[in-house]
Amino acid sequence: MRKKIGLIILVLSLVGPGLVASKDDLWKDGLTKIRVMTEFIQKQYHQPVSLKKLEEAAIKGMLRTLDPHSYFLDPRGFSRLTEEYKGKYYGLGIMIQKQGEKLVVITPLEGTPAWRLGIQPGDVISHINGESTKPLSSYEAMQRLRGKKGTSVTITIVREGLDKPFDLTIERAEIPLNSVRYAFMLSPDVGYIFINNFAETTTREFEEKMKMLTKKGLRKL
Repeated sequence: MRKKIGLIILVLSLVGPGLVASKDDLWKDGLTKIRVMTEFIQKQYHQPVSLKKLEEAAIKGMLRTLDPHSYFLDPRGFSRLTEEYKGKYYGLGIMIQKQGEKLVVITPLEGTPAWRLGIQPGDVISHINGESTKPLSSYEAMQRLRGKKGTSVTITIVREGLDKPFDLTIERAEIPLNSVRYAFMLSPDVGYIFINNFAETTTREFEEKMKMLTKKGLRKL
């Protein structure tokens, strides 16, 4: 029977001929540590853990030591990224941001399921399908909120001024991702165009906004 692990303190010592190890030695030692820990978890953990799950967790852990924009994409995540590049995805229609341990709604997008159900800026999403959002990054939370068209997701909302959190079950719908979020004139001849993200539709959207501002007297951007 597998033993349930409470707290594990695993000490792995460096093995080498001298105090100064070469890059090859450090690389081999690192691989040895990963292999030993993987075998230990698979043998001693109280339930089976797939090798693939451990591999992906190790890669994600390494990338988390870098900047917030470095992250691992599994096949599902890559599919979502492709959706974004095409200028649409299936989800709720909210912009979210991680603030400390809280997953905060920045704004719902007008006309989307989240907007129609009254989700407000400043709402905190504490759970997604019963799973706490505290350990999740913004990207991981976004992955859980998105899915196939017509499927549903249940989120728990904590709203300032209300005594208790409440649940909302929302059906995912197609959400257009407009690259050009804002376009307006700052002065009689100076225009402003805000590009939120780059996608397959960015060039077309930008050209449309340029034509619109040119008709209003645009000479500088």
